[in-house]
Amino acid sequence: MEENTQIDLLVDIESTHLVQESTGKRFANYIIDLIIFYIQQVRLSYVGYAAQYLLMVSVLLVLRLFPGTTNGQKLM
Repeated sequence: MEENTQIDLLVDIESTHLVQESTGKRFANYIIDLIIFYIQQVRLSYVGYAAQYLLMVSVLLVLRLFPGTTNGQKLM
């Protein structure tokens, strides 16, 4: 009887430890996911800035190469 009580206590302690460990792992995974999401958002914002810059440069280049092509006139 005493051995069964000790085994039950041991199982309870181990299951509590496993639950705490899985909660800690879930929290750690959540933090890691947030960091990765933030890094992706920052990277995408830089890609957006680069795309805006390239668009602006290409428009300025077209206007410089073809100066009389405003007001709906064809480029070629």
